[in-house]
Amino acid sequence: TTKPFMEAVMEVMEANYANSEFGVQELAMAMHINRSILSKKLNVETGNPTSQFIRNYRLDIAKRMIVENVANRNITEIAYRVGFNDPKYFTRCFTNMGFPLPLIGRRLDVGQADRSLVCGGEHSRWIKCAKQHKY
Repeated sequence: TTKPFMEAVMEVMEANYANSEFGVQELAMAMHINRSILSKKLNVETGNPTSQFIRNYRLDIAKRMIVENVANRNITEIAYRVGFNDPKYFTRCFTNMGFPLPLIGRRLDVGQADRSLVCGGEHSRWIKCAKQHKY
């Protein structure tokens, strides 16, 4: 028996999201279907075009990397790790998804374990975010 469509898509994405060359055509080839069928099926399942689904998948992985901050990576490193070639474009996509743009940096309070996630950008926005998240 074959896997459900979305389960198969998610497995292919998990294996390929870091490859910046992996796009709609490559996903269709990996799924062994043509682009138009892939597009129709993904649109029914997710409500998004294929390219947006791929971008959203990568952004979700990036969000998890930022929140978990396992290896204390900065935004540029995370952008490349999830398959974006342009950190500025990644930043724009990330903030357009409604995720706050953090900067991974030094801990504000060395006594706080794993509090290295601080919101960034303009100084006033950082202060507001830091107060909101009690950093």
